[in-house]
Amino acid sequence: MSGGMKGILAELLSKSRAGLRREGKAVHRHSREGGFAHVAALDKPLRLYRAVQFAFPQRHVIATIAVLTLITAVLNAIEPLLIKSVFDDLTSRQGRLLVLSIIALGWLALAREAFEGTSNWLTWRARISLQYALLEATIGKLHKMPLQMQRSEGNGHGGRGEVPLPARRLGRQSGRRPWRRDG
Repeated sequence: MSGGMKGILAELLSKSRAGLRREGKAVHRHSREGGFAHVAALDKPLRLYRAVQFAFPQRHVIATIAVLTLITAVLNAIEPLLIKSVFDDLTSRQGRLLVLSIIALGWLALAREAFEGTSNWLTWRARISLQYALLEATIGKLHKMPLQMQRSEGNGHGGRGEVPLPARRLGRQSGRRPWRRDG
């Protein structure tokens, strides 16, 4: 990160943390009562700082996508002018200008599609990279968390690490546990 940008973001982060401490809110603390659903609210500068941290490695790709999008917009603005030129050349009966206008319109369409395709490819590449970074950070936080906290959270079946009631009944009826593969 450049020195100026890093300094600005660090200053915003320290101000937002100090403001949260003054208001009596936790900065990065997990609420014991509500689990992960009640993580203390972070203010906007801190969220922006954290989002920029994830997007910063992709800054060149994001800038390239913005430039390609602007080029595509310019090409889209030029297209009606070329179509007007084609119709004007039709009425003026100048065959050479008509052919040149049609060729220019074809090249414009090809260039626009090439820029759009490249922009789309870069967008998906950046999106997948950002998604991977977020997933990696989430998994890293889960691995650093104490096991007791992980065990206290539900598993999606409505209980605290228990198998749902219908599956337990089925296991009792058949004499085996349906959620295990022991033969």
